Amino acid sequence: MAAGDLTTLDNVKGWLSPPLTTSGDDAMLTRLITAASQFIETWLNRAIASQDYVETRDGNGGNRLVTAHAPITAVASLTVDGDAIPLAPTPLATGFVYSPTAIYLQGRRFTPGF
Repeated sequence: MAAGDLTTLDNVKGWLSPPLTTSGDDAMLTRLITAASQFIETWLNRAIASQDYVETRDGNGGNRLVTAHAPITAVASLTVDGDAIPLAPTPLATGFVYSPTAIYLQGRRFTPGF
């Protein structure tokens, strides 16, 4: 599986009807997976495969900040004004939580400006 492929060879072979069990077409199918994956991401003008991003943003004075890349599947760290903000251990505790498109601060605000 090449970097950026949106599926695996085994998934494609299993999806075909009847499922392919031979390896005679593996090279062609692998090239088609890569080409189709690149076409889809180019057409959408965004990456689909999970990637790591680092964002430096201006705060907005609120407790919600929409990110430039979605969906968010994990947040490794969050810093506001030089302070490390922990993931909130419970839904109402101080820290941050996130949705697929935004990060929410609990007990703090995203300070306006850099």
